[in-house]
Amino acid sequence: MTSKNLIDLRQRKLRRRKLRQALLIVAAVLVPILSAMAGISVYLSMHGQKSIPVRLAERVANWFVPPDYAFAGRDRLNILIVGADYDYDNKARPLPRPARSDTILIVSLSRDGEAAILSIPRDTVVRFNGKLHKINAAHAIGGPE
Repeated sequence: MTSKNLIDLRQRKLRRRKLRQALLIVAAVLVPILSAMAGISVYLSMHGQKSIPVRLAERVANWFVPPDYAFAGRDRLNILIVGADYDYDNKARPLPRPARSDTILIVSLSRDGEAAILSIPRDTVVRFNGKLHKINAAHAIGGPE
């Protein structure tokens, strides 16, 4: 092995060691914080209170769209969430072909604060355009319409 190869090997080992140390430090900081947050959330939910993340999400949502406006005389609001996967070329540009949906969720919110989420499996068979297709192809064939 040449001296240049030995130096490169030592530098790679040093970089790996520094990366490992940095990850351990980050984990040592994040694990107790996340554990405390989880414990607080469990405690609050066991005592009939909303967790901190839920309360924060409610405040943010109310700031953007007040409940009276969002529900507009209804007791329940249903929201369709569709995530689409796109193909990219080797230069990270999206390809022009239509994308299939990779996630389909229906979120149902009630005026009194209850929420339910229904995940529709991608392989669910549905009929559109007179033929049977997997539901995740609907976005690619007909788009959001």
